[in-house]
Amino acid sequence: MQNTIYSFEIALYKAGFEPVEIHADREFRRCYVKGDRRGTKNGWYVLNQEADRFWGVYGSQKTSERHTWASRDQTGFGVRELTHKQVKKPPCPIATIWHSARAPDPSHTYLIKKHVIGEGLRQSGLQLLIPYRDIHGKLMALGTIKPDGTKLLLRGSKPRGAFMTLGTIFDRVLICEGYATAASCYSATQVATVVAGSAENLVPVACAIREQYPKLEIVIMADDDHDCAVNKGLRCAKEAAANVGGIVLIPSEFYFVEGQV
Repeated sequence: MQNTIYSFEIALYKAGFEPVEIHADREFRRCYVKGDRRGTKNGWYVLNQEADRFWGVYGSQKTSERHTWASRDQTGFGVRELTHKQVKKPPCPIATIWHSARAPDPSHTYLIKKHVIGEGLRQSGLQLLIPYRDIHGKLMALGTIKPDGTKLLLRGSKPRGAFMTLGTIFDRVLICEGYATAASCYSATQVATVVAGSAENLVPVACAIREQYPKLEIVIMADDDHDCAVNKGLRCAKEAAANVGGIVLIPSEFYFVEGQV
C-alpha cells in the first residue's frame, strides 16, 4: 500500500505539487503547486482505494489541467471506472475566497475616504471584496478594492449581467456603476440599490432586472465622466435606460432627501 501511495506522490511531484500527506479516501484535497503565488492552493487531487487497487485524478484549478492515474498492477482498471460521484468537481475559487473572508474593517482606508460603512462587503487581507451575483442569486464574480481604490476582478469571475444588491427590491431600484456611489445612494434613500461594477455592465444588469421585474421602476445613477474625451458613464447609463424604459439621474447633481429619490 505504501509503495502504491508513494507512486502517486511521485506523479504529483512531477506535476509540480509540493509534497503533501496523501489520503486515499475519495475526498477532494487542495495542494500548493510550485511557481504559484505563496498561500494559494490551486493544485488538487482525489485518490480512491478499493481493496489493493488505487486510482485517482489530479490537476490545477489555475490551468484547468486534469490527469488520471492508476496503480501499475491494475491492468485495465482505473480511468474508465472513475465516476462523477467518486471525483468531486473542484469548488469555484471565488466562492472559496468569499466564504473564507471576514467582515470589513470599518477603518479601512477606502471606506473612510468614501464615507461608507462597507455594507454587504467582506475583506480578505487588505482587499475589500464585492460579490456579484446573477438574477437568481448565484455568485458569478468577485471584485476587489485595495486601500488606494484600485479595483480588479478575481480570476474566474464572470461579471456580465451580475450585480450586488443593497436592500430589497420592491417597486423601484437604483442601478449604479461603483460600490461607493451605490452605498451612498442607498444610505440616503433606503431604496434598493444595485452595483453593476462597470459602465459596460449597466445594460446587461438593467436588462436582467427588467426581465425579472417587468413593472419595476428603474433609475440609472450615471457616472458623469465629463472630463474624459468620451463620456462613457453617461453614454452607457442612457443606453441602459433606453433598453429598459428607465430614467437617468446623475448623483453628483442630484440633491438627496432622506427616504426619497
